Amino acid sequence: MTFSKTKVVHVPRWIHAMVTFQYAAAVVLLILIVSVYQKTGFDTKLTNFINELRQVKGIQQVGISKSVVGDHTGFSFFMTS
Repeated sequence: MTFSKTKVVHVPRWIHAMVTFQYAAAVVLLILIVSVYQKTGFDTKLTNFINELRQVKGIQQVGISKSVVGDHTGFSFFMTS
């Protein structure tokens, strides 16, 4: 059994430009997401939101976790009904 050499694939320049653009867009979005969760007053707004959720029928629990990118305060939440 003999193996042939693989062919060299020539990728157009616009594909490299598109990949670079997508990478840059991802970095910008990550920075924006991090900055949104570091605004002042976020803790108070989230606490008020959690208190409002506890008033809704059908929601039994509201928990807090640190699973959101850029969330240094630990105020991400989940709810169960």
